[in-house]
Amino acid sequence: HKMGPQLRLILELASLHHDIGHVIRHRLHYKHGEYLVRHGNIAGLDGSRRNMVACIIRYHSEPGPDADHKLFTAFPRKQQVQIRSLVALLRIADALDWDHRQDVVDVQSRLQRRSVLVGLRMKHNADLILWAARRKAKLFEAVFDRKADFKEIR
Repeated sequence: HKMGPQLRLILELASLHHDIGHVIRHRLHYKHGEYLVRHGNIAGLDGSRRNMVACIIRYHSEPGPDADHKLFTAFPRKQQVQIRSLVALLRIADALDWDHRQDVVDVQSRLQRRSVLVGLRMKHNADLILWAARRKAKLFEAVFDRKADFKEIR
């Protein structure tokens, strides 16, 4: 994705905090998570970085990013593209651990001309994880203009 270390850090921070909204309520946890990150005092997270992380959390499990969302539209176009890309990656990562059992023990990817092949080594049956990953890959496919193909590897 060629986004560099700063955006990797933003993705890492979003991934560490993406389910923080569950402490308030499971339903709409992504909105609660956005609020907590924007208004909380998280060390090392301020300004634009804080708002980017909040946006990524907001969209990790719902449709969007949305042109009607004031926080998202306040970013310049370049950052909006970056946010969409990071959301797409986080959605797939979230799907790979949807049940929070850490069944995926290895991920191998191979970039091809029009697709990305993702091989997953699992502790247990992979059917539900593969289904979840395929379901959550739609934004990835739109943003990166590549088909995501998930397979279990042994």
